[in-house]
Amino acid sequence: TESIRYESEMEMKKVTDVLFHSLQLQPSPLLIQTNDELTSYMSSNQIQNYLFDCDGVLYRGNDSLPSASLAIQSLLNSGKQVYFVTNNAASTRMELKQKLERV
Repeated sequence: TESIRYESEMEMKKVTDVLFHSLQLQPSPLLIQTNDELTSYMSSNQIQNYLFDCDGVLYRGNDSLPSASLAIQSLLNSGKQVYFVTNNAASTRMELKQKLERV
């Protein structure tokens, strides 16, 4: 699990470095790593809608990633809207719904 988190963080850093530095965009994307960071961030802004990519963010294969469920539940409990996006065309909407329910 720790290695999955590290791989995801490294991939996000690569994308951030290429995209934001080559285009000279600021600020860089925010990487929230703990529930405390999420709670603090949510209380300090007016953002009402959150999008989550599914594969590699909420789960990998059939395994949910650490704190995915807690983060989503925290957002919902705070009255935020949560949406899920994926480019995985191999699963039907019903299969994706069932997988998300297990997260």
